[in-house]
Amino acid sequence: MKYTDAQKQIEALSSKYSTDVDLDGEFDVFYQDSLIIYVRPYRYGLESLTSMSTSVPMFEKAYMIMAELSATPVEDRKDKTKYKVNVLNEYLNIDENNKPLLADDLNTDSYQTIFTLAEISKIKERKDIPLDWDKVNIKPIYVS
Repeated sequence: MKYTDAQKQIEALSSKYSTDVDLDGEFDVFYQDSLIIYVRPYRYGLESLTSMSTSVPMFEKAYMIMAELSATPVEDRKDKTKYKVNVLNEYLNIDENNKPLLADDLNTDSYQTIFTLAEISKIKERKDIPLDWDKVNIKPIYVS
């Protein structure tokens, strides 16, 4: 199970549920802003605050979702990382004719704004994209 899948399933239980994943990969589940369950960044690292289990609606369902996440190998929990290239408050777009432009960050059928690191490496070599890559902000995003 991916972090994003667990997040969607948990938050679908109730608007009172929320989630957070820190940079180390610990996944926390909150009910009304109180931590109730978390998965550590290692396999089977599931922990719950047992005192909350009887007073939180849908706790058992949330726990089962988190159990599935904890059984997933850590390296398989993360979505693929891709990137947006931010330049002076705009984003690099490559249109369907392979022409670059700076515009918004909406990825569409006509404009690509989300790239892998390999694609960015190739873009850096293009002579028709004269960017100072030391001043460009490459922002990570996570996609399923």
